[in-house]
Amino acid sequence: MNVDDLLSLGRLSEIALADEHLFASVSRLSDDGASYVSDLWRLPLDGGRGECWTPGPWSDRAPRVGSDGTLRYLSNRCRGKSPADGEDQRAQVWQSTAGEPVRVTDLPLGVVDFRVDGDTLYLWTPLFAGVPFGEQRAHAEERRSKGPSILRYRETPTRYWDHWLAPTSLHLFRLDANGDLTDLTPDSDREYRRELHWDVRAGVVVTCPDERAEDGGVRSWVRVLEDGRPPLDLGRSGCVYHWSPSLSPSGRRLAAHRSPRTTHLGDDRLPEGHLVLFDLDGHEADPRARESVVPGDGTGTARHLLAEVDRWFFPRAWRDERRLLCTYDEDGCVKLAEVDVEADTFAPLRERGSVHAVQADVDRVATIESDLLGPPRAELDHTPLFDVAGQTDTSVLVDTIIAHGADGAEVHGYVLRPGDEDGPFPTILWIHGGPIHHWADGWHWRWNPLAFVDAGYCVAMPNPRGSTGYGYDFTAGIWGNTWGAACYEDLMRFTDALALREEVDGERIAAMGGSFGGYMTNYIGGKTDRFRALVTHASLYDLRAFWGSTDAAGYFSLHLASTPWSGELDRHSPHKGVPQWKTPTLILHGEKDYRVPIGEALALFEGLQRHGVESELVVFPDENHWIAKPRNVRAWHDAIFDFLDRTLAADG
Repeated sequence: MNVDDLLSLGRLSEIALADEHLFASVSRLSDDGASYVSDLWRLPLDGGRGECWTPGPWSDRAPRVGSDGTLRYLSNRCRGKSPADGEDQRAQVWQSTAGEPVRVTDLPLGVVDFRVDGDTLYLWTPLFAGVPFGEQRAHAEERRSKGPSILRYRETPTRYWDHWLAPTSLHLFRLDANGDLTDLTPDSDREYRRELHWDVRAGVVVTCPDERAEDGGVRSWVRVLEDGRPPLDLGRSGCVYHWSPSLSPSGRRLAAHRSPRTTHLGDDRLPEGHLVLFDLDGHEADPRARESVVPGDGTGTARHLLAEVDRWFFPRAWRDERRLLCTYDEDGCVKLAEVDVEADTFAPLRERGSVHAVQADVDRVATIESDLLGPPRAELDHTPLFDVAGQTDTSVLVDTIIAHGADGAEVHGYVLRPGDEDGPFPTILWIHGGPIHHWADGWHWRWNPLAFVDAGYCVAMPNPRGSTGYGYDFTAGIWGNTWGAACYEDLMRFTDALALREEVDGERIAAMGGSFGGYMTNYIGGKTDRFRALVTHASLYDLRAFWGSTDAAGYFSLHLASTPWSGELDRHSPHKGVPQWKTPTLILHGEKDYRVPIGEALALFEGLQRHGVESELVVFPDENHWIAKPRNVRAWHDAIFDFLDRTLAADG
């Protein structure tokens, strides 16, 4: 499967379960091939042929099915026409039955996300502080067309991934069946400016980050918003972070993933992840607990689940008041389990491939699943429904490989190679980002190895120290200023094992990685010349300079237990290895990347050029941490193929 094949596939991202159908959001190339637009598809649950439900030049996404069976979704269509200039991001809620789509909302600055509870809608929308609701749209247009463009901040953070935090704040509105609109967060300021983790079931829960904490704002609590009552904050008094809040069907139980830790930068212990269950009825019975409860504090209002299981579980959906569906990483897969919250046990439901999304009721479980050779597909009780991706015929072979790190720990990985040719093949050691992440038997639209296998390469995808799914101690091997230690040793020993395989040309191996994988590629460059070439994307180079320019300095400080004024921030900084660097290197970066700013690529290129290392810099001025625009994706791959074809040539 080449790059054009990859770009042409339908991209399934969200699902909504109805009585007889599954509604799915599927992105496709626009008519001019320059971007993606999203359609909603209706997939029969009996496995019959699906149909595109909302075709057009606009983007329709975020399907939600209410209790009455009505489909509602977000769309940037303008009353059935293509979006006008300046309105392409201004989505509103629309609904559709058998007739024409009908617009439900007309909020001044659009809807960011929404949920349906019975006949009530809950809507997140941005608003300018101090501007009357009826003047919001005019004010936004005035700023867009005439300025000023000034942004002012009195607190960090100021940026997030690829954008400056906006002068607006997100507010949560309730729209009832009578059309009455109520702001449930009238005092909203910075609480919800970044990504939203929330759920609705006879009430609303949303995670609330503390962005003013001294360690950089990497803690959050769960806020319960109830009619006529002050917000209820769960876990706020502890130093914890919460993800994936999920309310039971009655709204009486709340499950979340919780990660406690200390605030001390010198603490080299990785936060452990726990599945926690809140009893919201307990808070109603004891008002004193509403402001002081911390999960696990013995009040009886919350408890840890599966505390003895050495895996991290994330709530996805409830089947009933007792059965909770969770995903968890294990052995290079993203598995699905059903947790019995009363018996405190779990049973695996899906143990191969990767589960990306879950919708469920008492009798049915709908999922989005994928594997290394197949893009995301919709399934009902693990039976595939109509394939919206299109043809993915491939002759690629996939194997697993187990190496042993310096301390004897097993290091697992995948190896992909052409199945219709004889090796040995030039090989790419592809290092994943994170670093607390993993290569899974799952599909990735950006870091997809099939395009490289199609170009004639064998691709190895290792899970070294820091990877998830192999137990706490293995993941913790990357924490506390140890980025360049055990992870590097694991990668070298994995490469030793890789070079012995008959399909691998041991003399023609390149190392490649993005983000943290780019950091490790740079670290390798200053430590060894065993690789024929290095490809480093969105990579960290000088950790001292990186600290002050990234949008996540606080979290970075916790990883390395250091700041520029305390600890050893640059203990394993790749910039120190430049005098020993010999390997030809390709550097790729997006200029709008604020997680790993472009200065890292420029400094790396300058350093390599000054030391006479064969090097090349490729910059995408209109891209961020990922290269997402279709034409740029092609150019990104072309640049890498050109570089590897030259540096890994058989006559070397």
